[in-house]
Amino acid sequence: MSQNTLSFKQYKATDLILFLLIFVAIEIPLSLLSKRLINVNFAFSLVYAIGAIVMMRWGAFGGIHLFIGGIVYALCLGGDAVRCIGFAVSNLFALFSLFYLKAVSKNKVTQNFGYTLIYLVVVYVLIAVGRAVCLSILKNVNIFGLLLSTLTTDVFSLVISIFVLLIARRQDGLLEDQKQYLIRLEKEKNNN
Repeated sequence: MSQNTLSFKQYKATDLILFLLIFVAIEIPLSLLSKRLINVNFAFSLVYAIGAIVMMRWGAFGGIHLFIGGIVYALCLGGDAVRCIGFAVSNLFALFSLFYLKAVSKNKVTQNFGYTLIYLVVVYVLIAVGRAVCLSILKNVNIFGLLLSTLTTDVFSLVISIFVLLIARRQDGLLEDQKQYLIRLEKEKNNN
């Protein structure tokens, strides 16, 4: 292996860090915009899109981005420690979407927009359920009211995430399991 080649672990760590930095750099202004427009009853967050992409690429490692995304979002909205914990932990409910990826296969989700859309909606609903469960426990709030509130106020984030995933699907390797992607690149390189 040459000195210019990254090991798989280095590639993975670099990829996860870059996605986290990009995510935080975008999430902060979006969250602050949400806070400013709170009267409009819509939230802006890329946690659904970035979480879905990173889970597709690296599986459960997407939990890092989901957790940190919850903290960033809550802090930008002026949330206290309880709200930060609630949002961070509730975002981790999206990890259950990995069962969907396993059942359907990552390749089908990558190649078929219908499966991609279902995957994103599963992530969206799981985070909404997670928020309702966590915040109802931590703040003693009505779970069903909170679920309905989350599903309706974050619908704009879902729409934005659909467009992000549409674009991601069209970029070679972006919405693809990275181990499979690297194997595919190596095969293509060897065939040429």
